[in-house]
Amino acid sequence: MGRETILPLLIGGGISLVSSLAMFLLTSWYDQRNKQNEKATEQAFLAHRGLQKLVHTFEYIENTARHIDKEFANSERNTGIKEPSSLVRPIIGSGANFEFVETEEIVFLSEGDGDLVARIYEIQKRAMNIDVIVSTYNSLRMDYDNFIENHIVGIDGSELQAELEGRDALIANMRVGRLNQLLGGLIDLLEEDRKTVSGVIEEYLASASAKYPKQFSKASFEIREA
Repeated sequence: MGRETILPLLIGGGISLVSSLAMFLLTSWYDQRNKQNEKATEQAFLAHRGLQKLVHTFEYIENTARHIDKEFANSERNTGIKEPSSLVRPIIGSGANFEFVETEEIVFLSEGDGDLVARIYEIQKRAMNIDVIVSTYNSLRMDYDNFIENHIVGIDGSELQAELEGRDALIANMRVGRLNQLLGGLIDLLEEDRKTVSGVIEEYLASASAKYPKQFSKASFEIREA
């Protein structure tokens, strides 16, 4: 009699224990999944922020290159002018507005061979170098313009006429030579980097889309013509 009474209680207790364990495991799994989703969302946000930084780097390089292209393409103003630096006026508003990509923003690329990460840091360092060259060119070009203004003797249409002799002529030639050298190096860098950066961004976007398909489903990169 006693045994018959106890047995259902033991069975009932066992069922209650199993149910509690199942609920605990289910709750733990649900919490873990939520944490994983939250982590993925956070990492996707950081990856998107890294993408924006790369796009800003590209915009800086591309806009600088287009400015120089337009200066050379202005055939009306460029008639008869031979010195490249005489064609390219100071690049106003050229200050770099890009930031370096941080490690946490590209952590999702750690599963790769490291090549893309290395190229990301390389193009950003090169962009910073370009910014230094542009700033130097702007400063030297404005100094040269101020120097020439002190020797203006007349105006022919839209062009200023200046007379330089002796020491002044030597100084002018030296400054023009340095400006041409800076400009030539700048053009070479821009031509290479405007292609390299766009390629890196496309690879970055492809990797981010594969890693975070939901968060990057609408992300795209297009180069608009000026």
